[in-house]
Amino acid sequence: MLRERIIDEGDATPSGRIAFLIYEVMLRMRAVGVAQDQSFDFPITQSDLADATGLTPVHVNRMLQRLREDGLIATEGKRWTVLYAAGLRKAAKFEASYLHLDRAKDEPGSEVGKRLRGLI
Repeated sequence: MLRERIIDEGDATPSGRIAFLIYEVMLRMRAVGVAQDQSFDFPITQSDLADATGLTPVHVNRMLQRLREDGLIATEGKRWTVLYAAGLRKAAKFEASYLHLDRAKDEPGSEVGKRLRGLI
């Protein structure tokens, strides 16, 4: 997974890096049942996002503003909401195969399959 992320990170645009991280966090939280919808608690600072994506905190702020303006995400304190999952996934160029969620695809009636329906 690390190798996949390192390669992808080099090709991604700054907004794509942020979009990818947000989408992945939402997907993982949905997969384990922590998030029931597109909203989730994400106690992370812009400095933390900068460290995770190789951007400056100022650039992260601009990219988050862009994602908000595009109607892809909303934030309220530490509560994040993905407003348009398909749009965020496209902006992130997100491909979930590295997460090994084959069961969710192969067994759409399973609990994980139900939680991730339409997201992978």
